[in-house]
Amino acid sequence: MFEEPSEMFDAMRSSSPIEYGSGDEEELDQLEEQARIIGKALVDSGLAILSQAPHQNRIWLNSIVDRQFGCDQQHFADDIRHFEETGRSRDTTWAEGRGKIEKRRVQNTMGYQVRRAEELEGVCKVWELLESLNLT
Repeated sequence: MFEEPSEMFDAMRSSSPIEYGSGDEEELDQLEEQARIIGKALVDSGLAILSQAPHQNRIWLNSIVDRQFGCDQQHFADDIRHFEETGRSRDTTWAEGRGKIEKRRVQNTMGYQVRRAEELEGVCKVWELLESLNLT
């Protein structure tokens, strides 16, 4: 369904820094497409985990937990939630002299655009659907 991870991330790497001008739009389009592929893969992964959890298959659940599967994504979601809930206040640009958590939070939120109300309504509807299917 999705590209293999190695192919996906190879395609995301740029051989040169982003140039401003005519090539910039093409590169941004490619980055946007790769971001969408990653987002869809994360949604599929999340739905798979949510659907399997109620089966209480110890081997499978241990594998997910022991490998810390999704740990980076969980940090990402927590950092975005923190960023949105604190009214766009953020740590210093590069979190100089700060700890690992602050540096990670800056990396996860730099350039992030706060979601609009209608986007958040869509997210709420998705969560309501997942709850109605007992997937949360």
